[in-house]
Amino acid sequence: MSGTELYRKYRPIQLSDIVGQQVVVRSLSRQARRNAFNHAYLLVGHYGAGKTSVARIIAKLLTCEHRKEGTDKVCGRCESCMSIHNGTASDVQEIDGASTRGIDNVKAMKQDAYYPPISLKRKVYVIDECHKLTSDAFDALLKVLEEPPQHVHFILCTTEPRKLLPTILSRCQRWRFTAIPPKLISERLDRVASKENIKVEDGVCLSIARQSKGSLRDALVDLEMISSYSDGNVTAKDFSEFFGAPDRRAVYQIVRMVADANPAGMLRLINDLILASVDTRVILADVSDVMRQVFMFKYCGRDESMVDLDAGEMEVVSDLANRFSEATLIKIASSFSRVEKQIAVNINERWILEAALLNCIVIVRAEARQKQS
Repeated sequence: MSGTELYRKYRPIQLSDIVGQQVVVRSLSRQARRNAFNHAYLLVGHYGAGKTSVARIIAKLLTCEHRKEGTDKVCGRCESCMSIHNGTASDVQEIDGASTRGIDNVKAMKQDAYYPPISLKRKVYVIDECHKLTSDAFDALLKVLEEPPQHVHFILCTTEPRKLLPTILSRCQRWRFTAIPPKLISERLDRVASKENIKVEDGVCLSIARQSKGSLRDALVDLEMISSYSDGNVTAKDFSEFFGAPDRRAVYQIVRMVADANPAGMLRLINDLILASVDTRVILADVSDVMRQVFMFKYCGRDESMVDLDAGEMEVVSDLANRFSEATLIKIASSFSRVEKQIAVNINERWILEAALLNCIVIVRAEARQKQS
């Protein structure tokens, strides 16, 4: 691999490169083709889902020297595109709201905004984590947002829009970013791994995607770390060892033992995982995720938009769905809703995990007795 971090090396260049944000991409593409950009954007939503990348792409669309009229594509090669992509453009300033909370920083930006751009067509200010600005800083920002110079655009990014003043919200065009589905993240990881000559065992990219919780940036960081750990040949065993996560096959086995009402086998398998330094909360989270996949398969079948499974897992989950009744799955879901809170306050996390899964077996047995009576 090259010396550049993967999440930076594969930062999107065009709107079409953005993963999992179809509404945002479609809307901004139409604006670009009409050359009808707003003076202020508010990008809100999930961390690691592409807000900063989209902010830079908007800046490039506004300033690209060779973008053709009526298109939503930047050239990616001119001085404007290259400097914005690398974060070195003097007329595109990126401000971290978390570290520059003071009013002085926003006042300086406000004064600078009224001067014409130095080298690009327009000036663009990207304020990340803007909800962390102070009240005085917000007041100063509001004044320039109310009547911005023609050559200036603002792009505010935040994960917590409820903390922004209504007066700020009303002056921005708002776009919401959602958590990226694991399948889409897994597909992107597969392509990156192929380009970087990283060999990854089937299913590992999907496991990395699942633990990233919808953040492509986190998934790329994890892929890079585990690739270094495994010397570019990543196996399911490497994933389990490095991240302290259970092999997905072991999780399916736990759920199968719950369905078969096999408490002894289940407890032995949990013991093996814990001895292998797998965290109890990770086991609980993975078992809960598999149970949800079984639940969704029960109602939606093989609808790929509703279940995050590869081909092999689809068959396993199909078998498990036949082993659980709808009533059993609903009761297990209800019992799981209390477990995480109990683990958080209990000194013996392992016991809570074991008791929670044993309770699932009690539910299975009770449903079986009810059917027989």
